[in-house]
Amino acid sequence: MKNAIHAACAALVILCGLSASFAAGASTGSGDRPVVSGLEIVQSGTFAPLPPETSPGGARYRLVRSGETVEAAPGVAFGVAFAVKGEPAGQAVVVEARLSPPEAEGGTATGTDGAPEPGRRWFIPAVVGGTGQAVASFAYAWEAVPGPWRLTLAEGGRVLAEKVFSVDEGSAAPSWTALPVPSVPPVAPVSPFPDSGGPPNGISSEPVAGTAAAENPAEPLIQQQPPAASLPAAPESPVDPVNARNGQGPVPAKTEKPATKAPSASDQAPTSKAAELAADAKPPAKAAPKPASKPDEAAGTGKGTTFLLQAGLFSVKGNAFSEAARYRAKGYPACVLEEGNGAKRRYRVIVGRFPDNERAVTARRAFLAREGGEVVVKELPAAEVSGRLFCR
Repeated sequence: MKNAIHAACAALVILCGLSASFAAGASTGSGDRPVVSGLEIVQSGTFAPLPPETSPGGARYRLVRSGETVEAAPGVAFGVAFAVKGEPAGQAVVVEARLSPPEAEGGTATGTDGAPEPGRRWFIPAVVGGTGQAVASFAYAWEAVPGPWRLTLAEGGRVLAEKVFSVDEGSAAPSWTALPVPSVPPVAPVSPFPDSGGPPNGISSEPVAGTAAAENPAEPLIQQQPPAASLPAAPESPVDPVNARNGQGPVPAKTEKPATKAPSASDQAPTSKAAELAADAKPPAKAAPKPASKPDEAAGTGKGTTFLLQAGLFSVKGNAFSEAARYRAKGYPACVLEEGNGAKRRYRVIVGRFPDNERAVTARRAFLAREGGEVVVKELPAAEVSGRLFCR
């Protein structure tokens, strides 16, 4: 009996030890995972992109106007900046952002044409104790449906923050949408009468708008004769001594016709298409046609490669085409390059193609100075790019 009691007590002690070890292991395992207690919105309104070299803490946008009213126009970026609450600090988390358009009377979001309007969904990397940004923009004018747009932030399937923006057609445009007009120094007017300091009486010195003749007056076709007072006096007729002895008057002087100056080619202007054709009777020599460049040389460096300026990489096709359309609205030749198959399919947003790396790097600097964000140069075979590039 005593042996049975001792055996039961030993088994109970062993079970208690195993339970404590399991609880400690579970506690240790759960401590490695971050616990997000909330997402706090610290800024909301319209944003503008930041150059990467001036981005504090990896932020890609700066707030230009606070508020929940957004202009219904393409290119306008709006959203929120948020802070991640939880523990332990510094642990990486992924925040899911979802932007839902206005709902119609039936409860379905629709566009301006009445068709169902899908919402947008993207993921934002962040850390516990840090901040992040959830910013979206309209690529087309028809996407900016007036009404309430709901932006939600979720982590682990839980919606922890939301903000409703009112898209309004009559709201004032933010100041950053208009580029400043460069100042040009005024050009000093050039007087067409440098010798006299001004025009003769009765002639206006104001140029005639839209005519090149006012800025570069042509020489008159008929040269004006000087006034009679300025002409030299004609010499007296010589007296013939023979006629003088016979009582006759002086011999009249022979009048010579003034030599007329043949008008030069610069003094005459053709008055008709026939005169122009006559002046150009001699046909110009035809230049030897240059051989057509090979397809590889036109697309790349002559070795079958091309250099692409990549401004984004997406796994969702619609998001890539929306981003490309947004850049096309700004004047960039944006396209989408499709790569991979199945679950590994990706969509690259291309904002420029160049035949060599030097031009691509120069264009990248100019793009970063104007748009900011993240852009890289990709070298790919030209044959592979031509068949998978969509530029609509």
